[in-house]
Amino acid sequence: MQPPRRLADIAEMERKILWMCIAAGSTAGGFVPGLWGAGQLSMASMVFSVFGGVAGFWLARRIDASF
Repeated sequence: MQPPRRLADIAEMERKILWMCIAAGSTAGGFVPGLWGAGQLSMASMVFSVFGGVAGFWLARRIDASF
């Protein structure tokens, strides 16, 4: 039988999942404007990067709620 996890370990894991999802979402969002030929440092790329980060935050909250 395993000992119960400490609250500090759980909170640290939640933060890691949150930041990993935000980073992956903003990276993926930044590449989306490249599909129609916009540059990687264009305004559209930066806007989609923000949208991707928000989507990553939402996904992390959904993942966290399922556990």
